[in-house]
Amino acid sequence: MASFVATDASVAVDIEDQALSAMYRAARRAGRQETGGILVGRYTEFGDRVRVVEATGAPSDSRSFPAAFVRGVVGLTHRLRAAWHRGLYYVGEWHCHPYASPQPSRRDLAQILAFSRDGQYRCPRPVLIIIGGDPQQPAASVHVVLDRGVETMQEGVSLASVTGQPALEHSRGQ
Repeated sequence: MASFVATDASVAVDIEDQALSAMYRAARRAGRQETGGILVGRYTEFGDRVRVVEATGAPSDSRSFPAAFVRGVVGLTHRLRAAWHRGLYYVGEWHCHPYASPQPSRRDLAQILAFSRDGQYRCPRPVLIIIGGDPQQPAASVHVVLDRGVETMQEGVSLASVTGQPALEHSRGQ
């Protein structure tokens, strides 16, 4: 499991290895196209810690391009209902930036902020994970929406623990 903390320690994100593995595999399969999905997990009672348990693949109606990903919705309602029965919920989004920095673009930031305000998501503090770099040696950045905006988590993560290969870079909070 990988853990990340906001600079002011107001929130932490724990990502289970199977979720990291799922993102890595999907990014690798996508090659030079962006791909992504949703994050499923749970927040603590006080909302100060989120545990990401699952990272889905791209729904079948998603659109992937070399520098953009539009996540579809097919099958997500059913998947989230099944997760709900296990005490898990929508907690955010993930996508990849193949052969590019794992840092979020302005569009990425605007989208996750919009999701935080959309009552359908019922997630005012969604997590955004971006997998970047060479899919054979990926790096990741982790972000969460807080009252003051989108916070980049302090610790970077290498998927080396999942892939057995060293990462090209570690993303650091700014």
